[in-house]
Amino acid sequence: MINDQFLLLCHLMYLVPAVLEQSYLSKNGTNGPFPNLMNWSLLSGWYVTSFTLAYVAVTRLFVIVLHQPNMSRSLAVLSMFFIFLLSWIMSYIAQFEFLCCELIFNPFNYGYGYVSNGNLTNYSNQYFDFPLNNAVSVITVGCYMVVRHQIFQTALPSHGVYSTNTHCSTNPNNSTVNKINSFTKEP
Repeated sequence: MINDQFLLLCHLMYLVPAVLEQSYLSKNGTNGPFPNLMNWSLLSGWYVTSFTLAYVAVTRLFVIVLHQPNMSRSLAVLSMFFIFLLSWIMSYIAQFEFLCCELIFNPFNYGYGYVSNGNLTNYSNQYFDFPLNNAVSVITVGCYMVVRHQIFQTALPSHGVYSTNTHCSTNPNNSTVNKINSFTKEP
């Protein structure tokens, strides 16, 4: 949620004024300090979001299916610190070390995308973005399929019809349903 607000703030601070001005808000185009910071921030936030999606899916798999509710607050904080650190490092390499291209907010087409330098291969996409997108998709779909299967198996009444009848959700001894409810109820 904080990362979503951060990305929204990046859009409001940079993309909206850039669209209104129809410029990159720098005399150096996309190479100015402010555009570089905002472009790096966009990519960092995107990587954080991707890693966090997979992290949440795996956490739910461990708690609901594998019955491992021993996730301490310190482990969660350490995991998120690692996600942020890895995202910042990856986005730095993608933006400033790979000379092939850079991800930019583009005020001329009202979005963002890669700008390539000549005919060089887009290493950012080849080594970071494409594998990360595919891995996150496979991990989240796989974890949530298993979680959904576990939910239906838990909610399966004795007569064999899939249902989330009240007898399952109101039974205080049903630990799997209690774990599922802890993920779905607002704090």
